[in-house]
Amino acid sequence: MTTPTFKHTLNKELKTRDMSRDELVELIGCSYRAAQDWQLGTKSPNSWVQKLVLSKLRARKPPAPSNP
Repeated sequence: MTTPTFKHTLNKELKTRDMSRDELVELIGCSYRAAQDWQLGTKSPNSWVQKLVLSKLRARKPPAPSNP
């Protein structure tokens, strides 16, 4: 089994929390362009930055499911 890329993991975490790129930028204080590059997979931050970004995201609770 292969390890998911940072791009895949980041996008999954954002989707789980129903967060936009703008919200990610505000949460972690990176540039919009950096967040865009990470989401598209054109660039990837150092491993220690990846861990910090993902830990910040995971600290946010996903929204409660809505009842129809």
